[in-house]
Amino acid sequence: MTTLPESSARTRIDTAISAPPTTYAAPEAVADYLTAMSRRARLQHSARPPLYLSAAPRIRPHLNIGRLAHLVSPCRVLDFDTAFPTRPDHSSAEQYAARWPDLADDLSGLLVGIGKSGLVGKVMLREIADAEARSVPVVVLRASPTSTSLVPMLDCRLDPLDANAPPWLGGTIHLPAKQSNRITLSAALRAMGVRQGGGQG
Repeated sequence: MTTLPESSARTRIDTAISAPPTTYAAPEAVADYLTAMSRRARLQHSARPPLYLSAAPRIRPHLNIGRLAHLVSPCRVLDFDTAFPTRPDHSSAEQYAARWPDLADDLSGLLVGIGKSGLVGKVMLREIADAEARSVPVVVLRASPTSTSLVPMLDCRLDPLDANAPPWLGGTIHLPAKQSNRITLSAALRAMGVRQGGGQG
């Protein structure tokens, strides 16, 4: 067995300690996630279900939708307006309340758009919980007009808000410092049905 000089070994240890994390998840959670995503990828069928983009109205204009569509090709992306259009007899909000459970059952993935602060509402948190309960991959993207990076929700940290927060707010999503956990992202994209090579830009 080759023994490294003490200084070299210490350098490697210091580098590992100081390296920015790519995930907040425990190793056991990552292993379970990879298994679940692999199982879901094997169950894909030719009539690929759509992805749903969940983003607050104030965030949507700042998302690079064109770039996102390229990254998740050939999947079709629905948002609130396209999934729940206003009709003469029902508002979008009424349609959402009635149809979200069925849509959640038929999604191949949930895309979560957040702003720089990471603040998300209780409705979005419910959508994330509904998707995860169905083993639907959830991927987070931060609003940016110039770049679009996708990060599995598994790799993020969700912090609740204190009691003084506005009642519609649910928590804060923190992305890992280094957003390049290709293992979990590739697993999520395969489960969604995204072509190989997508996911970053």
